[in-house]
Amino acid sequence: MRPMRPMHPMHPMNPSSVRRRAPSPVRPRTLATLAALALLGGLLGPTGLRPSPVVAASAQVTFEQPSASGRLGAALVFRQPFSASSAPARVELLTQVPGEATTLVTPAVVTGRGSSLATVTDEEHVVPNTTIGYRFRVVAADGTASLGPSGSITVTDARYSWHTLVGKLVRLHWYDGDATFAQKAVRIGDDAVARVAKLLGVTETQPIDFFIYDSAEGLDGALGPGTSEFVAGQAIPSIRTLFAEIDPDQIDSDWVSTVIPHELTHLVFDTATHNPINAPPLWLNEGLAVYESEGDDAADQGRVRAAVANGTIMPLTSLEGPFPERQDLFYLSYAEAVSAVDYLVTAYGQPKLVALIRSYAGGVTDDEAFSSATGGDVAAFQAAWLGHIGAARPTAYGPLQAPPGATPPGWEGSGAGMGPAATPGPGAPSVAPVQAPSQAPGSSGSGSPLGLVVAVIVLAVLFGAGLLLIRRDRRAAR
Repeated sequence: MRPMRPMHPMHPMNPSSVRRRAPSPVRPRTLATLAALALLGGLLGPTGLRPSPVVAASAQVTFEQPSASGRLGAALVFRQPFSASSAPARVELLTQVPGEATTLVTPAVVTGRGSSLATVTDEEHVVPNTTIGYRFRVVAADGTASLGPSGSITVTDARYSWHTLVGKLVRLHWYDGDATFAQKAVRIGDDAVARVAKLLGVTETQPIDFFIYDSAEGLDGALGPGTSEFVAGQAIPSIRTLFAEIDPDQIDSDWVSTVIPHELTHLVFDTATHNPINAPPLWLNEGLAVYESEGDDAADQGRVRAAVANGTIMPLTSLEGPFPERQDLFYLSYAEAVSAVDYLVTAYGQPKLVALIRSYAGGVTDDEAFSSATGGDVAAFQAAWLGHIGAARPTAYGPLQAPPGATPPGWEGSGAGMGPAATPGPGAPSVAPVQAPSQAPGSSGSGSPLGLVVAVIVLAVLFGAGLLLIRRDRRAAR
């Protein structure tokens, strides 16, 4: 992500994804009935009478070809015609985005009898160039699952008439500007990919799609609402796509030679670090992108100096995730990130920076990665960087761990029935362990005649309640 230059208009940007949806709720009466019957079965115990399970025959399912429709700004609709020999217990849509290991499961709405149609409508914002693979799953009453044929849909931005120019790796998509504009943008992009890939020791072979919008409104519509308003570019590694706002008149400005390499650095960084266990801190990712695209320039150094002077430096550990939304803190986050990366290169050398980044591909923790590269954990590196910029240790805000309280009376000592052993405080009373009373003959304990009578009464009441609730459910169904 690249912050917008202060003189540019501000606009939001949002990478979004399809989300799992909750299944339809079961009626409260049905839940109460099931709870009563489950409790009844538990009280009967393993040797009690239980009804024999009824196993339905597996349904024979025949699928037709699935279909999907939708574009940017419109809901995605997935459809699957099918026929089944018996009514299925449920039908689900399985979706997956290339590059992601997670398969999302969404309950489908089924209409029709005999020949049925399963439909899922997703109104979440999905960024352009996202290809969603999908298929439906029909689950029978006995749990047998039948998978339908696979399909895919790619979300497109149909608001503009796009042109495409293919470079070595970068595929540029633009709608405003001439061929000279496109050729220069592609050349800057290909050069940036080659430079950063060489630095990090990785090989990029898959194409990278680059969409250029000439206005904030165009980029807003593509990336959607709900994210930072100070961004003019976004890279989404999972679909190997980047988006940026560039007016054709800016092609010869230093802004273009900054925003394009910045976003492409994120994609190469993902190639070098991708693993299913632990993502590198955001400050390291953004810090490298700024370092490679423009360096630790005078503007960012000035922001850091001002924050040191007024005591508003944020610790690096607070920049591991999304950066603050407040404008001054947003820009300070990038300034601190590139300052930390620049210090790491100065203090330990560029090979150590590369080794640190590449180590994340093995799924190591942050402390393991920093200890291997710098000889100290994250806290040690942060302390060294704060010392380098002349900043005091930042004040911690937010929830803090409460200090240990006084030991409650009676918890001192180590007798049976007591709490953890502790050193008695001054004047603490001496309390003898409480012994459990012995079971008197004929009392209502486990196994006694009175206990059996109580258990029988409880079972009768629960059984009657269950029958009553079942009758009510049947009446409601009628």
